[in-house]
Amino acid sequence: YGLSAFDHPNKASKLKGTLTMLEPFKPNNDKQRFEMTAVLSLNEQISTLVRELGVAIWSYYISANKYLFLSPELPVAEFQVSEADFERPFWLQALPSVNPYGKQFVSDLYNDGGGQGLMVTITDPIWVHDEFIGVVAIDVGISSLVDLLQVSSSVGQSFLIDENRHIVSSMTDFSVGDKIDFPSPSDGMNWI
Repeated sequence: YGLSAFDHPNKASKLKGTLTMLEPFKPNNDKQRFEMTAVLSLNEQISTLVRELGVAIWSYYISANKYLFLSPELPVAEFQVSEADFERPFWLQALPSVNPYGKQFVSDLYNDGGGQGLMVTITDPIWVHDEFIGVVAIDVGISSLVDLLQVSSSVGQSFLIDENRHIVSSMTDFSVGDKIDFPSPSDGMNWI
């Protein structure tokens, strides 16, 4: 099942994203209809994140009920939600077993399923009545992260690392999973 302004210009001309599902739409399922209506009502907000932020490649809602609303819009034939999307860091790190309090996080670095290369995802898990139902996410590409590191005449090297000391971005070559070892701060201070 898919809904796209590219594929259905008469019915979905105001849609700024593409909705694809792994399972059939069930119009009599109130829970599914409620969630999908809520997601489609975010049409303008989700698309604005990509248009206005300048660093976002994709913004989307992905549901535990196996569907995705992705902006900017794409033809359904070009990209559809897949089981592989539920194995990516933005999903796995949002699961209640890993993130029981549903806190916003920046995902581990991964290769984009939509062909945009290495990226991280700013992820907000969505809960309704103590049930994890999906995530709202913004994908930020590695090129935008490298731009953040380009400081004028700094001494040494700049790296963007995550809380586990994995390199997220660098002006030099690195591989996914590479770590930086640096000394622990002294006198009770912490790295931010």
